[in-house]
Amino acid sequence: MTDSYGAGGTDMISVTVNNANESLSYYHLKNASDSLFSAALAKSDSDAAAQVIRATLSEVDKSVFLSDRGTHRELLATNSLSSSFRQNAIKQLLLTFSITPSSQAAFTKLIDVLVKILEAPSEISDSTAIDCSLFFNSVSIFLEKQYRRMITYHLF
Repeated sequence: MTDSYGAGGTDMISVTVNNANESLSYYHLKNASDSLFSAALAKSDSDAAAQVIRATLSEVDKSVFLSDRGTHRELLATNSLSSSFRQNAIKQLLLTFSITPSSQAAFTKLIDVLVKILEAPSEISDSTAIDCSLFFNSVSIFLEKQYRRMITYHLF
């Protein structure tokens, strides 16, 4: 299975978060996303976990969660709900990082998810921004340690 971002794997969870005729409610989307993410985490399948996060954020980006369309109230509520999804997504990404095998391809997929989380700056809360920095810093530190080990190995 390969998603629209080119992520693929052999033991992927099928992720469907949107019926072509109707969008999911906020709670239905959150429950479906959390359930699929938990299943991927239980299997230690970082590819599937990242795919769930990306698919959920893609659905959030195109969804409107209130019925009174076209009002300022709706826009504010949608931004607030989207912000909530982005906060949840970075927390899930940090968990995904903990089960991700150490390879450049795997970390590239995680960075792509981080970019997806950060796509809508107006929907990023301060705590989400801090968690995104923490994630990026964690990946950077890990890669630096790997790089130093590689250099040390080749020198001696």
